[in-house]
Amino acid sequence: MKKILWLLLVSSAFAQHQVSLSWNPVTPPAGKTITAYNVYRATTSGSVSPNLLTPLGVVGTAYLDTTVIDGTTYYYKIKSWCPACTTPESPSFSSEAQAIIPITPTAPDAPSTITIIIQAKP
Repeated sequence: MKKILWLLLVSSAFAQHQVSLSWNPVTPPAGKTITAYNVYRATTSGSVSPNLLTPLGVVGTAYLDTTVIDGTTYYYKIKSWCPACTTPESPSFSSEAQAIIPITPTAPDAPSTITIIIQAKP
């Protein structure tokens, strides 16, 4: 049976319209290889069925989510994929990271006409 190895999501940083995730690489058992990492996202902490954002997997230890919506809180988890590994005692998800996406402030409407009055001192 193929199993997922444990890993730790080490950082998440967010800005408006994107979240940057990074994690430490997993050390697989001797003779085995981690082929990819999958990134999952939910809008509820502790979700047992978060949405898979990377169906083809991520080769490397970072991912940039540019599909976030302003004013939404997201919870991310990572899974490593090792097709040849059989480690039943390993948990399947990483730790959970939270990202709160700020609401983009709207600029006030610019006036159509600006009048400047300069008066000379008497």
